[in-house]
Amino acid sequence: MFLSTKSVRRLASTFNVQTRTATYTDKTQEDKASLRRSVVFCFWDGNEADKLYAGLKQLFAEGGFENTVKRTGTDASYATRTSGGEYVRVIAYMTE
Repeated sequence: MFLSTKSVRRLASTFNVQTRTATYTDKTQEDKASLRRSVVFCFWDGNEADKLYAGLKQLFAEGGFENTVKRTGTDASYATRTSGGEYVRVIAYMTE
């Protein structure tokens, strides 16, 4: 069973982590009719991202949910004008 995007955000809010921006939901470009989304949480601090990643991974395993959680990071680069950061992405589905 998959959690919806709203359920993922609600669960993430229980971890009391400080995101650097509001979370956002990505829609895949390949299949515009698909309800699959990536819920993205952005952080400046890697420790906060690790806390959310580990917590969500454990909750999904214990609850038997099929949502996948990924943890990524990018370095800041003045040349490419990227600010860098740490990210936690959760695959979820929109509810109709």
